[in-house]
Amino acid sequence: MEEKKGHRNRWRTKVTTFIIFPVLILIGVVVLYFYLQLIRQASMLSFNDAFHFLSVLTILILPLVLLMERGKAEA
Repeated sequence: MEEKKGHRNRWRTKVTTFIIFPVLILIGVVVLYFYLQLIRQASMLSFNDAFHFLSVLTILILPLVLLMERGKAEA
């Protein structure tokens, strides 16, 4: 009986090593891929927000140019 238990433990170790660990690594790679996609999309959305904000700010400031007085030319 002792011999069978040792054989069973070695089989479980092989199953753990060759099946479960690669599956865990694959799951980690998939999670990392989705995390990087999330970061990439969040960065693009923040860039779009900043661009929109600066565009609106520029359009609002442009009429102030018409209110400025001309400087006197030095002769």
